[in-house]
Amino acid sequence: IPQTRSLTRVLHFRVEWARCKATVTKNSRTYVQYISKSVDCKACAVREHCLGAQRRTRILRRWEHEDVVDRHRERMRRGVEKVKKRGAIVEHPFGTLKHRSGLHQFLMRGLEKCRGEFSLMVAAYNFTRVLNILGAEKFREFCVGRRLQGPQIA
Repeated sequence: IPQTRSLTRVLHFRVEWARCKATVTKNSRTYVQYISKSVDCKACAVREHCLGAQRRTRILRRWEHEDVVDRHRERMRRGVEKVKKRGAIVEHPFGTLKHRSGLHQFLMRGLEKCRGEFSLMVAAYNFTRVLNILGAEKFREFCVGRRLQGPQIA
């Protein structure tokens, strides 16, 4: 078992000390269950942190896919700057859309209608971005050039 955040509470518990390794299914999730050897727990210096007064062994259950969750947590911990940068880039358009349209909720009901409403708002935002980046004159020239070329048949 990798030493991960979910196992830091286990302290000195090690898989090689486990007397029993079994799979347990609970709420449609499969867990691997480890039970420590009582001899090892008696000799452990941090026994009182792991076990209560009445318990002699430590039982640890770990979800079979918890290593995937742990790797994801580690990636997220290492990539804090990327997440912040992505958030800064992505939040601006959504903030602009909300501000322009007063979008605190959709005007339409139903997923398809809300998708259509959102698509129209994004198209308007993108059109504004094109005008701001190219300028109105260059955009007009582009449109005239497209009209002179004729319709494009794919």
